[in-house]
Amino acid sequence: MNLLNGLNSGQEDAVLQTDGPVLVLAGAGSGKTRAIIHRVAYLLDGGINPRRILAVTFTNKAAEEMRGRAIKMVGDVAEKVLLCTFHSLCARILRVHIEKLKPMSGRQPYKMGFSIYDDSDKKRLCLSCLKDLGQPHNADSVKAARKWISYAKIEGLEPENLEAHLERRGESRFARVYELYLERAAACNALDFDDLLALTLRLLDENEEVLSIYQDRFEYCMVDEFQDTNRTQYELIKTLSGKHKNLFVVGDDDQSIYSFRGANIRNILDFEKDFPDAVVIHLDQNYRSTENILSAASALIEKNRGRMEKRLFTENTQGEQVVFCTCADERAEAEFVCSEIQDIQNGCDSELGSIGVFYRTNAQSRAIEDELLKRQIPYTMVRGHRFYERKEVKDVIAYLKVAVNPDDEIALERIINTPPRGIGKTSIDLLKKHARGSGISLFGAVSELMNAESVRPALRKKLGTFCSLMQALRAASTAMGPPKFVEHLINETGYFHYLIEDEGEGEQNPRAENVKELVTVARGFAERNPNSSALDFTHHIALLSDVDQLKEQEDTVSLLTLHSAKGLEFDVVFLVGVEAGLLPHYSVSTREQLEEERRLLYVGMTRAKKMLILTRAWRRSIFGRTAMNPGSPFIQEIPAVMLKTTAFYGDGI
Repeated sequence: MNLLNGLNSGQEDAVLQTDGPVLVLAGAGSGKTRAIIHRVAYLLDGGINPRRILAVTFTNKAAEEMRGRAIKMVGDVAEKVLLCTFHSLCARILRVHIEKLKPMSGRQPYKMGFSIYDDSDKKRLCLSCLKDLGQPHNADSVKAARKWISYAKIEGLEPENLEAHLERRGESRFARVYELYLERAAACNALDFDDLLALTLRLLDENEEVLSIYQDRFEYCMVDEFQDTNRTQYELIKTLSGKHKNLFVVGDDDQSIYSFRGANIRNILDFEKDFPDAVVIHLDQNYRSTENILSAASALIEKNRGRMEKRLFTENTQGEQVVFCTCADERAEAEFVCSEIQDIQNGCDSELGSIGVFYRTNAQSRAIEDELLKRQIPYTMVRGHRFYERKEVKDVIAYLKVAVNPDDEIALERIINTPPRGIGKTSIDLLKKHARGSGISLFGAVSELMNAESVRPALRKKLGTFCSLMQALRAASTAMGPPKFVEHLINETGYFHYLIEDEGEGEQNPRAENVKELVTVARGFAERNPNSSALDFTHHIALLSDVDQLKEQEDTVSLLTLHSAKGLEFDVVFLVGVEAGLLPHYSVSTREQLEEERRLLYVGMTRAKKMLILTRAWRRSIFGRTAMNPGSPFIQEIPAVMLKTTAFYGDGI
């Protein structure tokens, strides 16, 4: 097939420019994914070994979509291209080479079979460190500790460097938390998401043999959503492409909205400075939105000063005007949104699954949810109570983690008395004290104290039974594939029986059904990844994002934050709370922050294909207070002729 068929001139240029550094400035809805997939196919069609191509994006969902489309174009050879997220790439490298990392002073060396800590695991470890240091351990302290730990890892700082940075802020105490966090994580043989990136970069810097393996292998490196990379990710991809120099990055500075995660917009703005011989290609044609939606969004984003010049255009129809509705309060706003959804549904203009409701903060969803439930309109929340965040699912995953990594203290503490087996808080405190005093893991303390004469016989027996159980599960984890092992685990631990007895509803109770669903998830993973292990499965679960768990083709309205909406598209978008204090957020204090808020609104607006409805509440009760918020200044930046302005006061006004 002709791999250039159906491409516009900019996309063609992107596909054909295979050598040297390339920056593709891809505007919203401009078909960048199509250009990347055709470029992968073009390289494969030209005889490039698929193992020598690396394509990195930010969600597993995006990576799987790209892989599927590439396979359709050139066949199964595309399966061998490494199409993955940054974190998945680093986990792959570290699974093979982590023991080659030089151990840091005062910390245990990392070993094969490490755990990957998700955000909740990181919170628990931070909380433990704060408590043990005698520092305040309320929600604000845990949040601040997590923020500074992440910052330090992204910037490559050791505790003493972080202390110097925080001293002038009066927050130097968090440097000690960071130091203890590093010690505890290493002792648990556990890596958080920032570690995956930082340790891989350190490994490549320290070990020329490992560096040579991956620089030789990856002849062509591609990065999607380049504007979202942080310092470590940028250094990582520059290092991997350092030999062949064929670095191809695609992004849009106008869609850089993740600075709170460490994303650095300078990576894309300064790309030509770092690579003076870079070829810059513009993708300016928008294929997604109507002319009215694109014009309104473009008028807004042009007010930003820190951006690269671009002019998007579309050949789509003019479409309906963008609606801006002022509502009496958040209840009226919810009534208006749901009434419009029902009108759209009754008119058969769009299915519910093609409608998205976006908001700046999760707290805004409550009123919308209440009204959707009242009107019996089905909906899905991207950041709701996710499947993998449910207690029973996290319990089983904790068992999985301990089975493959007995040093994982956070997971072990979660399940040592679940189901109840008589090892309560007092016993766990005894185990922790012994572990800290002996310099061993919590599981090591279990192994030692189950034979210690100083421990009462009843507790020794319980510890011995638990230890035997986990040793048997560890052996089974290496002998069984993921689905069989998960099923074996929930039966051998008594966890499934415990759920049935605890709920009193038999196997049909929701918690038991969720645990059974985890077996189904493991089966699907094993089918996609033959010869995978229980360890591979635990890493896969840890690396899933919110968007990865958004089910497509469901006939439900999608509720999600603006930050979660990136990369998605809907026929109809409702963007609620476009008012001062929410958008832009009340925490904004600098021009750079204000420009990111403007980019956030721009991203939300450009998710809409056919219809865009913006709303604000004249009076809003949120965060425990009622405020009269003026309209967002961003609305004033969109020419009035582009907006259809209306008002709604609600049934109760």
